[in-house]
Order: sequence, then C-alpha cells, then structure tokens
Amino acid sequence: MSQPRLRNRSEYFTLIASLPPLPLDFEQAGLPINRPRLESRLDMLSDRDREIIARLERFLRWERRPDQHTDRAAIAAYEGIVADIEYPLAREIVTTLMDIRIIVAALRRRRHELASIEPVGSWGRHIVRNWQRTNFGLGVRFPWLEPLRLALVENKVMEAHHLVTSIIWDYLRKLADRHYFDFEAVMLYLVRWDVLSNWIKQDRDRGRERFKQLTREVMGGYAELFD
Repeated sequence: MSQPRLRNRSEYFTLIASLPPLPLDFEQAGLPINRPRLESRLDMLSDRDREIIARLERFLRWERRPDQHTDRAAIAAYEGIVADIEYPLAREIVTTLMDIRIIVAALRRRRHELASIEPVGSWGRHIVRNWQRTNFGLGVRFPWLEPLRLALVENKVMEAHHLVTSIIWDYLRKLADRHYFDFEAVMLYLVRWDVLSNWIKQDRDRGRERFKQLTREVMGGYAELFD
C-alpha cells in the first residue's frame, strides 16, 4: 500500500522525523540514508510538492554535468529553471548556487586570461563591469573570494573544490537552521543530501586515483596489471 500524500503542515512532521539527521560536517564519511530509501520517504509528499522537488533536482542534475557548462548552455539552463520555479526558497537556492558557480567560473577564466563571462545571475553584470578589479570588487561581500582566488592561482584544485563545497554547505546549513517541520525543511534536506553525496563520490574517486598513482610509483611498469 502506498504511503498517504501530505495534506496539512502537521504531516510534514512525520516525514522529517523519518529522515536521519545529516552530519554537521560534509566531510564526515557516509550518507545517513541511501537514495532509494530517501525516495520512499519523499513519496509522502503531495503532487505539488513533488513537482517543486523535481524542478529543483533538474537543476542539481544539470549542475553536475560539466558538458553542459558552456556559457550559452549555462544562461539558457539558469533562466529556464528560474522561470520554471515559482516557489520562493527553491528560486533562492537555485539563484545562490548559480551565483557561486558564476563567480568561480569568472575567477578561472581570468586566471587563464580568457574573455569575460556572460552577464548571467545576480552578479554577472557587476563582474563584467569590474573584470580587472581584485576579486571583481566583491571581496568584502564574499570574504571567501580571496582564498579561492589564491587556491586557483596556485593551481590547488582540490583545495578550491573543498572551499566551494564548504561555502555551499554552510549556506544551506544556515538556511536549514531556520526550518524544522515544513516543506522548506524537506527541500533543504534533499539539497544538502545531494551536496554530501556528490562530495563522497568525488572523494572516493580521488582515493582510487591516488591509489593508482602510488601503485604506479611503487610497481613501475607492472602497475598496469592492477588497473
């Protein structure tokens, strides 16, 4: 028998209470709930709530695909998703995540002496106008810009990735602290779960690559036997 759809605010309490807490630190190993079980919990949502979640997840899936990160595709995807999502918190999350990615992209492009970014997102036009200024004149508003810039200049890719993940995680955690047993809490749980899942996957992939590298260094020409 399928689980009942949520009909009033009190029923969000049942859903939230069924979800194991996410760790405070995204670097803590392991997901507290796997995707199939998470999906089964989300079946309690109403059709309207599920549609909002689906639109948000479409953005998260797109954001994970590097082949879609051309300027033209980024603008089309961002504008399309923002226009499609009417729920205020979902729009805020999408806009904030996109703004962070645009700022990172701008730092990378300037680092490699490429053309300026397309003016997309909340800060796109400001960045284009202030392309030559240190941190695009946004260093006071975003204190993480300088350490991120330095990490990219020094080609510390993993340090930069860790910093960006920390920025996103802290932003979502602060939002989650304001919501407990409502639809917003469900939405924020899902997005944080996605960030945590992506970090764990990438950390696991880096571990495998590091093991292969060490094996090649120790085994020399015999290392290919272990690939």
